[in-house]
Amino acid sequence: MKPKTAEGREKDNSASTQNASDMRAEMDLLRQRLRALEASLPGAAPNPPPGRKVESRTAANAVVLLISVAVLAVLVGTGIVYGKDALNALFIDDNGNVGIGTEHPGATLDVMGTMNVVKEVTFAGPLTALGRVQIGKKTEEAVLDVAGTLKVTDNATVEGSLKTGGNVGIGLEPTGIKLEIRQNEAIKVGNAYLSSGGDYAHLANNMWFDGTKWQETAAGALLQLSGQETIILTHDGKGRHMEMVKVNQAGMTVNGSLQYQGVYQRNDEPETTRQIFPRYHLTLTGPVYRGSSKRIPQETLIALCGDEDGCEVRLGMTKWDNDTQTETASRSSLFYYSSGNGHWRASSGIAAWDASGIDGDGKTAHVLVHPWRVCHFTDGNYSKNVNNGDSQKGMELLMWEADKGKNQGTNRTCELTLID
Repeated sequence: MKPKTAEGREKDNSASTQNASDMRAEMDLLRQRLRALEASLPGAAPNPPPGRKVESRTAANAVVLLISVAVLAVLVGTGIVYGKDALNALFIDDNGNVGIGTEHPGATLDVMGTMNVVKEVTFAGPLTALGRVQIGKKTEEAVLDVAGTLKVTDNATVEGSLKTGGNVGIGLEPTGIKLEIRQNEAIKVGNAYLSSGGDYAHLANNMWFDGTKWQETAAGALLQLSGQETIILTHDGKGRHMEMVKVNQAGMTVNGSLQYQGVYQRNDEPETTRQIFPRYHLTLTGPVYRGSSKRIPQETLIALCGDEDGCEVRLGMTKWDNDTQTETASRSSLFYYSSGNGHWRASSGIAAWDASGIDGDGKTAHVLVHPWRVCHFTDGNYSKNVNNGDSQKGMELLMWEADKGKNQGTNRTCELTLID
């Protein structure tokens, strides 16, 4: 088929314009006949005032209205797209838009007034409501007011307030609980998630359980509650978890340091709290450390003994003569350490008076020595029975072989405990 030329298209447009003009003339003639028919019917009001709608409840008027609509439908089917006066209730413009109650439809179907639908209405695309939507009742309470059940099978976003007098189920039908969530789903508030897996409930930040695996977005912590136990764990956001606290019928298990807050007051200033570390313990055994010392982590020493209340030092020794001795021979002292300049002081030492010294001054000094002179709490460093001096800051536990050649336990130990 050959394409139309410009001249052919102009002829087609001219013919369409003429046809539309003829159709409008036929419509005007039809309206005149309909008005004459209405005036001849029984009960018709003669010469009604301008602007006043004439109402007739006779069956004849109903017949006229039906005939008018039917004729209009036939004319529209043949190409009539213009309506006025008596047919203003239904208007179809040149673009095919239908207006009910308006001569200027702004959409495919534009209704100026109310619409009553007895059965179903299906929307294949988005539904936009610029006013109130009332389902099941007529009120002025909200933009969307539903009397009955509202079910959303896809995502729903609420930017304002949401009020319900019934129950809400997310991912399931509600069973009598105000807010119910399907298992292995989560509620997110900020970076915190509340989720459930089986009989477990999880409250965590940056992590939730989807029923198969943990979904993690960044490092955080988790509280897991169940009928059997409560667990607090940390996670690094990369799938690695560490249980910090577990509580069940067997008791409470803590991995790591259990830290306390103690009350502190200076002069007449208001009371405050400070963190209290519980304790640190170090054991040296004869087969490994006899004649050598091991340094205590400096941050631990400062945390336990570097504040105003200092710490308590317990120095013990086991199996001093043979391996059957299970009890511990011990000594203890209060100990104060200054992290700034390394000065330290103890309530008891080698002599009858307080022991004191400077950590890192190049001179080895002992804080506490066991009477058998085997276990020492000292600021010096030793290896293989050689004193290496006190060249850097750090307190150490020394197992000295003072009674070399004498009867001694093979598995003798030195025990050091620092208590805040």
